[in-house]
Amino acid sequence: MKNTKSSLYLLAALVLATALSLSHTALGEVKSAKTASLSGFQGHNASGKAAISHDDQGKAYLDLTGIKVDRVPDGWVYLTKDADHTSGIELGILKQFKGDVRFPIPGDVDTDAYDSVVIWCKKFDVGIGKGFFKE
Repeated sequence: MKNTKSSLYLLAALVLATALSLSHTALGEVKSAKTASLSGFQGHNASGKAAISHDDQGKAYLDLTGIKVDRVPDGWVYLTKDADHTSGIELGILKQFKGDVRFPIPGDVDTDAYDSVVIWCKKFDVGIGKGFFKE
């Protein structure tokens, strides 16, 4: 009886550990494909990480994590080629300048066509931060 009880506890622990390790994927955890380190430009400060990621249904996101960005009145986030926001995809306004932020990427955007992310202040027409993706 004692061995059966011990075996059941061990089996339960193994099942729980396996379930926990698989739960992120089962619940649609986002997998990062491209990452970048943010830096400031033109006299501005920006730091943190950017990642283009996809969930288990193929939906793409731009995740900004651990960011610390100069506060500006209207900092917009762009997915860009060669850090040129004028030909990039506008993803949204940056409302949070510290911490983690997620922007959905429209479904018709080929994320492989973009190599960088830019945070641009429209009001003052100046770049705040940028990062170039590595695979």
